[in-house]
Amino acid sequence: MKLGLIADIHEDVDRLRQALDRLREAGADRLVMLGDVFEMGHRLPETVALLRGARVPGVWGNHDYGLCVDPDEEMRARYGPEVIAYMATLTPRWVEGEVLVQHVEPRGNPEELLDLWLPGVWPPTSEQLAADFAAFPQRRAFAGHRHCWRAMTPEGPLPWEGLGPLALPADRRCVVVVHAVADGWCGLYDAGEDVLTPIRLD
Repeated sequence: MKLGLIADIHEDVDRLRQALDRLREAGADRLVMLGDVFEMGHRLPETVALLRGARVPGVWGNHDYGLCVDPDEEMRARYGPEVIAYMATLTPRWVEGEVLVQHVEPRGNPEELLDLWLPGVWPPTSEQLAADFAAFPQRRAFAGHRHCWRAMTPEGPLPWEGLGPLALPADRRCVVVVHAVADGWCGLYDAGEDVLTPIRLD
């Protein structure tokens, strides 16, 4: 399986369209959205229309939470039924085989709003690493939120900043943070080869 990873769109419709095109060209079998569709609401219907048209499932982010979890009548009226219907499909976590996707690193509980604003330092502390890898059973976890490329194993960060493909260590579990579409990035994870390839947009 080749999994296309789309993180932190923030209503950047033009770059989202590029990401969808580039991931199709790269042979993605599935696409998944890692949270933060929303920015200010100005281009939300157009953003959602692209995601719906491409049948992209996903998870909610800190910016999306209010639209996904019991939106009030004002939000429903402002954004309309198609936006609300798509946002209702977003979940706190998405799992496919040995892959976990959520908006923040696994130590953050995406069902708790404050956890979705998860602060962090880099490199992570040994306590943060332990909490991350204790929080999920899969071999690979992908998160967004940070607007950068990062990767870590239980032993610590990997020396990688998204400047080229990352061959994930076969003998270790990994958490990978995916850079933002809004900043001109998406990624392709080839589960067969166990390689993540950053894709630069623009």
